[in-house]
Amino acid sequence: TYKFINDCDQNWNFKTVWIEPVIFESGKNTFKIVDYKTADRTGKAFEDMIKRYGIPNVSFPHCTRELKLNPVRKYMLSIGIKDYLTAMGIRADEPHRLSPKKNIIYPLASDMVMTSTLIRSFWEKQSFDLQLKDYEGNCDLCWKKSKRKKMTLIKNNNKISDWWSSMEKKYSKGNYNFHRNNESTQDLINESEKPFDKYSDVLDKIKFQEVMDFEMDCFCKT
Repeated sequence: TYKFINDCDQNWNFKTVWIEPVIFESGKNTFKIVDYKTADRTGKAFEDMIKRYGIPNVSFPHCTRELKLNPVRKYMLSIGIKDYLTAMGIRADEPHRLSPKKNIIYPLASDMVMTSTLIRSFWEKQSFDLQLKDYEGNCDLCWKKSKRKKMTLIKNNNKISDWWSSMEKKYSKGNYNFHRNNESTQDLINESEKPFDKYSDVLDKIKFQEVMDFEMDCFCKT
């Protein structure tokens, strides 16, 4: 994801401002400006948030608030802007994700009416891409994802669960885990070792169907 943002900057001169939350164990949290090279890749900000507020999950969804919304708000205030619009990249074919709120707009759902197919078509014409399957995402085992998606990710890469498991071991205190129904990451690992219907990327399905449906005239008609 970091590389993709940097590629966008390099190709289209977005002038992206990289904001990283700074979370303390007490007192007022803040933010700092980083860039592609200096942005943290270790999950430190996420862990600092867990230290203070606990493990986020469906009952305690404070990760978006502390890792995204508050740092952006504080940055905007630091440059003298109090009122602004936040544009969310939710598409027109994701109506279940749309949540009308003050000062939040959804241009890909309202102004341009973008769908997954149209966006895939756009990126296939570019010289670079995000290079993630549609079930991966930058927060790989996010509690908002379906259980099958997360089990698929673990099945495809058994190292992907290491960080999540380590956070639960350090901070759950046996009570709070990341996943729905308070399932632990180890529970997901155990289930992923059993047979289940793995999730497939939508584009892969489309390409497979195109291959299966491809037909040539055999010139043997009578």
